[in-house]
Amino acid sequence: MNNKNRDSQKNIDSNKPNVPLPYRPLSPINSADPEGNYCAALSWALKNRKKNDIKNIALTGPFGSGKSSILKTFEDNNEDPNLVFLNISLATFKDEKYQNSNNSKELDVQADLREKKAQDSNLLRLIELSILQQIFYHEEDDTIPDTRFKKTRNFPDKKVTAISVLILIFSFALINQLFPNLFQEKLRVPFPIWLEYSIHYLTLAIVIVFSFYFLWCSIRPLRSIRLKKFNFQDVEFGVDDNVSKSILNDHLDEILYFFEVTDYSVVVIEDLDRFEQTEIFTKLRELNHLINYSKKIKQDVTFIYAVRDDMFQDKDRTKFFDFIIPVIPIINSSNSNEILRKIKDENNYNIKEDLLDDISLFVDDMRLLYNIMNEFHLYQVQLDMLNQNSMLAIIVYKNIYPNDFVALSNGEGQLFEIMESKPLIVKEKIEKIDLLIQEIKEEIKQIESVTIKKENELRKLYIFEYLNKYPQAKRFRINDVDLTFSQVIQPQFFESFRNGEVEYYYQTTYQEGLMSLKASFEEIEKLVDPELDYKKRLNLIADSTGKKSEELKLEIVKLEEQKMQVRNTPMKLLLQDYSVKIDSIKQQQLINILLRAGYIDESYLDYVSIFYEGSISRIDKEFLLNVKAHIKTNFDLKLIKVDKLVDKIPYIEYDQEFVLNYSFLDFLFSKSSFKSQRKRILCTLSNESDLSWEFINGYIDISNYQGKFIKEICSSWPKIWNYIATKATLTEERINYFLKLILKNLDIVSIQEIAAITKLKSYIEDYPKFLNLLEDYKKSYEIIYKLNIQFNKIDFEESPKYLIDEVLNGNHYVITKSMLKDILEYNNVYLEEEFTTKNYSYLKANAPKEVIEYIDNNIENYFKNVWSLLPKNVNEEEEFLIAFLNNEQIHEDHADIIIKNTETKISELNKLRKELFSSLLNSNKILPTWDNVIEFFLDSENEIDEVLFKYLSIDINHKLLSEIYLNNSELKYDREVLEELAYSIFQNNSFSDETYSDLIKGIPYAYDNADFLSGLSEEKVTLLIKMNRLSYNIENYAILQEMANDQHIHFAERKPEIMVPEIIQFDIETREATLILRSSKFSSQNKSAVIDSMSEEVIFTDISLLKAILSCSLAENEFKISESIIKRLLTSKLDITPSIRLYNQNSKNLDKKQAIKIIETWPEPYSEMVINGKRPLIPDTVDNRTLLRSLISIGLISKMKEESKGLRVSTFLK
Repeated sequence: MNNKNRDSQKNIDSNKPNVPLPYRPLSPINSADPEGNYCAALSWALKNRKKNDIKNIALTGPFGSGKSSILKTFEDNNEDPNLVFLNISLATFKDEKYQNSNNSKELDVQADLREKKAQDSNLLRLIELSILQQIFYHEEDDTIPDTRFKKTRNFPDKKVTAISVLILIFSFALINQLFPNLFQEKLRVPFPIWLEYSIHYLTLAIVIVFSFYFLWCSIRPLRSIRLKKFNFQDVEFGVDDNVSKSILNDHLDEILYFFEVTDYSVVVIEDLDRFEQTEIFTKLRELNHLINYSKKIKQDVTFIYAVRDDMFQDKDRTKFFDFIIPVIPIINSSNSNEILRKIKDENNYNIKEDLLDDISLFVDDMRLLYNIMNEFHLYQVQLDMLNQNSMLAIIVYKNIYPNDFVALSNGEGQLFEIMESKPLIVKEKIEKIDLLIQEIKEEIKQIESVTIKKENELRKLYIFEYLNKYPQAKRFRINDVDLTFSQVIQPQFFESFRNGEVEYYYQTTYQEGLMSLKASFEEIEKLVDPELDYKKRLNLIADSTGKKSEELKLEIVKLEEQKMQVRNTPMKLLLQDYSVKIDSIKQQQLINILLRAGYIDESYLDYVSIFYEGSISRIDKEFLLNVKAHIKTNFDLKLIKVDKLVDKIPYIEYDQEFVLNYSFLDFLFSKSSFKSQRKRILCTLSNESDLSWEFINGYIDISNYQGKFIKEICSSWPKIWNYIATKATLTEERINYFLKLILKNLDIVSIQEIAAITKLKSYIEDYPKFLNLLEDYKKSYEIIYKLNIQFNKIDFEESPKYLIDEVLNGNHYVITKSMLKDILEYNNVYLEEEFTTKNYSYLKANAPKEVIEYIDNNIENYFKNVWSLLPKNVNEEEEFLIAFLNNEQIHEDHADIIIKNTETKISELNKLRKELFSSLLNSNKILPTWDNVIEFFLDSENEIDEVLFKYLSIDINHKLLSEIYLNNSELKYDREVLEELAYSIFQNNSFSDETYSDLIKGIPYAYDNADFLSGLSEEKVTLLIKMNRLSYNIENYAILQEMANDQHIHFAERKPEIMVPEIIQFDIETREATLILRSSKFSSQNKSAVIDSMSEEVIFTDISLLKAILSCSLAENEFKISESIIKRLLTSKLDITPSIRLYNQNSKNLDKKQAIKIIETWPEPYSEMVINGKRPLIPDTVDNRTLLRSLISIGLISKMKEESKGLRVSTFLK
């Protein structure tokens, strides 16, 4: 208690006599029966006690009903002189009830009963002794001089002096009587005779008087002596063996003597019921009977008992008492609040009405009520700074449960245990919150560990698992629709998979079948991930692509704040979710009401004693005790006298987490002399425990030495940044706050040391608002420069221009698509279309010079982080594309990707590095010109390799090349190179016919000696012939002649006027002649020349040639052959119809004899025409009619006759 409170003790109301004090006595009052009903009943019973034999009267009522006050009221208002009251009260007598001391598990029932009986007997004796003492000690000694009970008497100094003087006089008198001359001899003075006689008779009178007085005083003590035994050596005589254990019975004569010598007629006995010993009433009734029927006692004596209603069971009480007066309580739990409210209003106490209503439920006794309010007044005077509601609540509890209150002061008892359970309740609540935090952390971990970021990829994963289980599946069927594997991942079809509505096709050696999937989707889910099903993984993908992780981190922050709130939550709020349970129901109810309403709270110690603050405050003391006892204290407990507290904490305790306190650490930072203590505490905070971080996270917000703390904690815990960024589960805003504190308060060297062992550098690089984090721009750039920061993202809108320019000029950023976009936007030159379709070209034309240089010097990074991530980037301008590809830093593989992905074609191959030639041609990104073809041809060591072959085989390429002539006048290459290329193309049989055709169109060369023809296909040779790429000479003809498929004839057909004269100079084979005769490309003269150049013997060896000659003779008028050949043709047994026609054409030149030779070689029926007597029937045709007319004319046949079946020929008779 402070000085003000101590001073206030001097001014309490008791020192103000003019001010009425609100105290009320607890003793019975004399105005308890305003209507006089109880007094009337008592008066009637006492007046008629002799008439109606009323000797034992009971005043019954519950505890606190006012029985004692009614009796006092009756006594004070009594006017009957015959009623003399003797009051006996056992209120101060200790209540000793039986307690079983047998702790054994198997109780000895008989021994237990004996023990209880012994205890009851002892208690009864003590009650009787108390009654007896109150009877005799109530009266003056002179009133009962003959009692054997001797009490300690008070001897005043005057009385002692007088007795001493009288004894001295008696002594002188007795000596004088025994030795008459002693005084004269001693004094050596002779006495006169008269004086001698006077002294003699005076001393004799004194001796006689004193002897009589002594004998008179000795009679009563001698009467009280009781002789119990006489012992004479071995003989023992018993005189009085009183073995009665009843005190009242043992001293009955004394009690009777007492009432004999006194006038007491009414004995009032109170509080006898509290011992629950009904036997005492039996003894008192017996005693009353003895008193009233004793002839020595003149007055009637009535016993009045004040007892509880429940003292006797059933009808037993009517057996003990002659008259019973019931007392109706004047106060109970239903009306005590009105009395409390009245006292409160009279004294202007600041007490809530609700509290009065609550405590009134437990206050049903007026004395208890008065005592509560008396104590409250005294407490509120002594502790005037405290809350009066809490004070009244603790006083109520003190009066109703005093033992527990005393135990509370000693740190024990029911209420103490409940109050001390707060840390356990807080711990339980925090553990629940920690469990939620842990679950959220696990969810964050799952979200951040998601590797599949797209729903399609997730569905593919499940489809692939199906395929692993059903490797024979070729395709699927869902709702009568056949689907490929890639189609099944579409959401609408995938749902059918989940529902099991899927069939699959399988292929066997002989047939294709259709089966249903037997594996359930749940089985597949287990195979893919035993812990997470499809829906959960789908949700994780959605969470990972959204802001779910940040929301969860914010939720953790809220839960951490909730933990802090729980620690600071008053007991009354904590008990909303908990119920107090103790053995006593009533005590439990009272505690619940007082605690839940907050009337008794954590500050209860302030209300049970006065604390005189010395070197430390009460709060400081509590903290000190907790530190030494290793009990955790709330971090934010506000300590008062920290300077005094530091020295009281042992040095070794600074290593423990129990010393952690915000105000305590703040004080240590305020003094440089406490560096070692700070170091030990900071070492504890560096252990990466959740508790340590909780302290750091809270302390950083309230510390007055934030900068010092950051410096020293970073020094003690160099890897603190890793914990902040990854383990602490902070929101992004909170992490950035710690980042600012670290960078602001640490020097560059310290920052570099932390960055070297933590992820500080990478975090800064990913933090877009870093340039705007510190007010000191120079320090910001120094950090960027020293740590070589490469920003992945920059907030150009909020960041200062000075730092942006420094970052761009110093190339302190990563080349990424978003970064370059932001840079262009920052310079107001960003166009979406150009940026996404021709990125490099657009950057080269519009980006700042230093950015372009940075890109070109880091072209690989640019490719990986920008160019390759732009799917529409296919329209790079040729000039910039060439520069891009010619950058020596770019890897060939990446150059290949660039070439493949861009649609821009290079017009001149020689402008690019030779290493890229193959890739350009493979990707068809070179314009098809003979220059580019020759350039690559030369680079390929004058060969058409596979790359060039494929390039030339592309439709558009060979078609465009077919429109351009390989002409030396337009090219910058030697003719030998051109011819070598042409030759390589001409002799390449691998080209398709279309490609070959287009390519040779563009090559205006004709070969005199085409020795390569043998390696070409018939089609390609045909193409060469058709396109006149072979010189028309006998050499090429001979080469072609050696080839199959008669290409030499086709070759000759192209220029017959040139080739026939060359051909007939050599021996012509019959087949050649046949082909020439059959060809429409040769003229009749050419054909005739060919036949003329051949001998008839050779001609007539080949039937095909003969047929060809026959055909030409009939079809071509200009085709001329010799008569001998004609005659041999007619007898060569060729087809009859053309033979008849040839005969008809040449009949004028044939006589009868020649005709017979020819016709007899013909088949029947024609051969029968030359046999006389035959009448052959021949078909009726125009050619046959002409033939018959010719034969009639030469007299070979006589006539012909038309019949239905043909022409009947008549020959001459034999």
